[in-house]
Amino acid sequence: MINLGNPQLRRRDITRILRLGGVVWDAGIEATNEWVYASVESDAHRTKLLDWLRSKGIGENEEAICFDSSSSIMNRVLWRDLIDKPELFFREASFKAVSLNKTWTIEYVKEGVARFGRWNTK
Repeated sequence: MINLGNPQLRRRDITRILRLGGVVWDAGIEATNEWVYASVESDAHRTKLLDWLRSKGIGENEEAICFDSSSSIMNRVLWRDLIDKPELFFREASFKAVSLNKTWTIEYVKEGVARFGRWNTK
């Protein structure tokens, strides 16, 4: 199993590992499209976003690496950070978060849509 939290991995190593692909994206609003509207602009939108995040069944203490849109800034986050403080993530900047054990990923683009996927382990 790959551990992206390994301190010996360099940024470019992580980027290469992630480029290998194999992500199976969850269905979005339509069966043929994996993207969902992701906004905190109103209470109703925030509630829908949080319900969608919670539906993924990820443990609140699961750790991930979060990248900005250029993959130049990496921070570690917990899944609960996305749920407790969605305003910090779902805003005018794109991001991608990948679990340290490379089992799931979430991508958000600044146009206000997100998608969630898991790596195919078969």
